[in-house]
Amino acid sequence: MPIDSHVHLYPSSVSQDPAAWAAQRGESYWLSCVQPATGIALQAWRSVEELLRDMDEAGIEKAVILAWYWENHDSCLENLSWQAEWLRLHPDRFVCFAPFNANGGPAAVDSLR
Repeated sequence: MPIDSHVHLYPSSVSQDPAAWAAQRGESYWLSCVQPATGIALQAWRSVEELLRDMDEAGIEKAVILAWYWENHDSCLENLSWQAEWLRLHPDRFVCFAPFNANGGPAAVDSLR
């Protein structure tokens, strides 16, 4: 079974304006990686539908959606909500790695449960 083991995926609320999303949440490190001031951006902004189409065209059966190294616990929770929705809609196509930031304390551990 062909599996893409490293995919970052974001909803349109993020991909439409990454700078605004990052500024509102204090996620400057993420922004510097996905939209660097110099050099080539490596992030391809795909919707779930586009990702599934690309996977089908490439013969990929499953994709592992990786979370990010969020600076804030609330960003982890938001990311978890995206992943839960994608898994609900496409349980046979996606596997997700949950985000975690230990600075979230007990709430961070609870979010993984």
